[in-house]
Amino acid sequence: MSTMHLEKEFFYDEVRDGFYIPGIMKRAWGAELAVLKEIDTICKKHRIPYFLSSGTLLGAVREGGQFIPWDDDLDILMFREDYLQFLHFAKEELPEELYIRAIEVDVGETSFVPKVGLKEELCSLSTLEKYCSFPYKVEIDIFYWTSFRIRKRKRRIGKKC
Repeated sequence: MSTMHLEKEFFYDEVRDGFYIPGIMKRAWGAELAVLKEIDTICKKHRIPYFLSSGTLLGAVREGGQFIPWDDDLDILMFREDYLQFLHFAKEELPEELYIRAIEVDVGETSFVPKVGLKEELCSLSTLEKYCSFPYKVEIDIFYWTSFRIRKRKRRIGKKC
């Protein structure tokens, strides 16, 4: 897998809408985008749809594809069936520096929201380069949606059902 490339200007400190964004925050965003690229590779390979969600979606729409200045994570959404399929493949195909934190994978390493993240303990030079020189743990939140079919009952007046 090739390393994702962001222009060096992406990592400069900036003030956007009166909000100061330090370069280290942008490195975190870059690392999250690199993790998302790994998720995307698996999803494309196995035709698993996913969608941006929450603040990530808001930033993509309202901020013209940029992060919301105060948002420090990436959120994606999958239908539950697709999420389970993703977990099946991701357990084998994610690079060694990434982990899955989900009750379906390991009951002892659970989280309220399933996540794919970068392990802190694997901080080699090549890993740092691949993840925008961000030396801390980052995680992508994966929300899943379970659809429930609602059957409408016809109300019959004067008749017992």
